[in-house]
Amino acid sequence: MLYYKKRLFGGIFMFKNIKAVIFDLDGTLADTIWEIREGANAARAEVGLPPISYDDVKRGINAGVRHLVKASIIDPSRADDEAHIDDMQRRYVAAYGRVFDKTEKPYDGLTEVVAELRKRGFKLAVLSNKPDKFVRVLATKLCDRKRPCRWRRTKA
Repeated sequence: MLYYKKRLFGGIFMFKNIKAVIFDLDGTLADTIWEIREGANAARAEVGLPPISYDDVKRGINAGVRHLVKASIIDPSRADDEAHIDDMQRRYVAAYGRVFDKTEKPYDGLTEVVAELRKRGFKLAVLSNKPDKFVRVLATKLCDRKRPCRWRRTKA
């Protein structure tokens, strides 16, 4: 919390032309890697592959679901098999859809930061390469139940 307050309220927003703040979802608003890992391991289990570690998932995130699937979820011996990649992506998205909303709260201090930014009149948004249906639920849950952050999806 102290870091956010120093960075946000200690001078960075002294510029009058800043009207909005856009947050990334995964790894910025909340630590969602555990649910990503749970979905990945559920998809792998469906085809008899062993579970992957936190570090395996970490290597695959930040470039969209297709990259995650190719880098961390597929059977490495089938890395050139597009049908396998497509199947694992479908399985992962379905499995993640069953667990994604286990993310209960934003990182410590973010609730206060969001409240302060709103109080100061900033427009807030969440930007993610995650599918819209997940972003809507998580942004609403993590930002403010009364006034959820706006959402937009970038192309992965």
